[in-house]
Amino acid sequence: MKTSLKVVLGGALLVVVALGLAFVSRQRPKARLRAYKASLVAQGEKLTIDELAPHPSVEAQRAGRALLQAAQWSRVGVVLPRNIPGAMRTIQPGKARVGWKQPDLRLLGETNTWEELAADLEADRETLRQIREILKSPAVGFDLDYRQGFRLLVSHRAPILETAQRLSAVTLYELHEGRLEDAAANLEALLALIEVLRDEPLLMSQIEREVMARIAFATTWDALQADGWTDAQLALIQERWEALEFLAPMKRAMDMERAIGLDTFNQARRSAVLRRQLLDRSSVPWPWPAVPDEVGDVPELGKRVASSLPLWIREQSWLWADFYADELKFLQAFDLMRPVKLNVQVGGPFALPYRQMTTDLGEFDLQVTRSTRYLLTEMLTPGLARAFRRSGELEMQHELAVAAIALKRHRLRHGVRAPSLTALVPEFLSRVPRDFMDGGELRYRVNADGTWILYSVGENGVDDGGNPWPRPGRSQTEHYGSGLDAVWLEPATPEEVAREEEASQRVGVDAQMMKRYGLVPAK
Repeated sequence: MKTSLKVVLGGALLVVVALGLAFVSRQRPKARLRAYKASLVAQGEKLTIDELAPHPSVEAQRAGRALLQAAQWSRVGVVLPRNIPGAMRTIQPGKARVGWKQPDLRLLGETNTWEELAADLEADRETLRQIREILKSPAVGFDLDYRQGFRLLVSHRAPILETAQRLSAVTLYELHEGRLEDAAANLEALLALIEVLRDEPLLMSQIEREVMARIAFATTWDALQADGWTDAQLALIQERWEALEFLAPMKRAMDMERAIGLDTFNQARRSAVLRRQLLDRSSVPWPWPAVPDEVGDVPELGKRVASSLPLWIREQSWLWADFYADELKFLQAFDLMRPVKLNVQVGGPFALPYRQMTTDLGEFDLQVTRSTRYLLTEMLTPGLARAFRRSGELEMQHELAVAAIALKRHRLRHGVRAPSLTALVPEFLSRVPRDFMDGGELRYRVNADGTWILYSVGENGVDDGGNPWPRPGRSQTEHYGSGLDAVWLEPATPEEVAREEEASQRVGVDAQMMKRYGLVPAK
C-alpha cells in the first residue's frame, strides 16, 4: 500500500513539475514579446489598427462615392476595357514603340482600329468628363472599417484601376488626333487618380496604386514624344508628378499590415474557430501522423474523435507552447525592413539596403518554413520584400519622369538641349533630380550627335554607363528598370517597329502551325 502511495505521489509530483516547466517555458516568450512591443512603442511605432486608420473628411467621402458612381457608368465597348492601347511598349533594350503613333491597336493577338476606340470613348464622354471634374476635388477618399482586418472588402479598387486604364486610353487617342490640350487634361486626371488611394494603409491598395503609376509613367513617356506642347501644359503635368510619392505610403501600409496581423493573433488566441481555420490553411509541416480513413471496427463516433485528435493536439501545442514565440517572430519580420525605411528617410540609397533586406528576409523565411512553431508568421509575412521593391522602382521612375519633362521644357523654351541636369535648377526644377537607387543624382549626358541619355543606375546600384540590356535572369519586357541601368527609353523608328511586328507575327504563326500538327500540346 505504501509503495502504491509513493507511486501515486511520485506521478503527481512529475505532473506538477511538467506543468511548472510548461508554465515557465510559456511565460518566457510572453515576457520577451511584451518587452519587444514596449521597445517599438518607445521608438514611436504604432501597433494598433485604431492608431493607424485614416479618417477621410465628409467632403472626401462624398467625392469618393461620386467617383465610384461615375466609374460604374463606364460601358463595355468594342475596344474597352479589353484591348487598352499600349503605351511605351518595349521592343528591344532601350527602345519602345510610341503607342499613339501606330496605325491600329494590337494586343495579345487582337487588332482594333482607332475609329473603334473613338466610338467607345464617345459613348463614355460624359462619364469621363464627370470623372475629370471629381478628380479636381481637394481630396477623394473612402471610409473603410479597418477593424475587419484581412476580411475587409475593398470593392472600390477594381473600378478605380479600370478608370486609370480608360484615362490612359483617352490620352493616347487625343495624342493620336493631335489634340494636346485634351490629352493633357486626361493625363492630369490620371495622375490625380493615383492619389485617391494614397492614404489607404493597405498593402493591396498600394500595390494597385503602383499599377496605376506604371500606366501613368508609360502614358507620360508616350505624351512626351509629341511635338506642340506648351510650357504651361508641361508644367502642370510635371507638378502632378512631383506631388507623387510611393515609399512613404507603402511604409504606412506595412505598419497597418503589422497592426492587422497583431489583431489576428489576438483573435486566434480567443477563438477556437479561427484557430481551426488557420490550421487548415497552414502549410507549416507537422510531424503528427494523420489518422487513416479505415481504422478497423471502431465506432463512427470514435473514428471522428480519432480523426480530429491530431488537429486538436496541434492546435493546443501551438496555443500553449508556441503562440507568443510566433507573435514575436511576426514582429521581427517587419523589423528587418527598418534599415530601408530609415536610409531612404535621410536621402540615402535604396538599392544597397534593399538587397540586404531581401537577403535577411530570405533567411527569415527559411527559418519560418522549416519550423512547426511559426504558424501565423508563415501565413502573414510572404512578399514583404517584393512590395518594397515595387515602391523603390516607382520612386526611381517618378524622378525620371520629372527630369524628362523638365528637359523637354528647357528645349522648348531655349531651343537647345540642357547641357546638364544642374542647368534645370531653379528655372524648371527646385533641385537636381535624385537617383533613388544609389542616393546620388540621376545620370544625364548629351552625345556628340545631338542625342541624349537619361538613366538611373537601377536595382543593382551600379553605374553601367546607361546600359539598357537586361540583367542576368531578366527579360527586356519583364518590367521597366529590369536592365543593367534603368534608361529613359528612346522612341523606336517605324522600321524597328515593323521588324518587331513581323517577328511577333511569325512566332505566332509558327506556334499555331506546330499545335495544328501536334508538335506541341495545344492548351
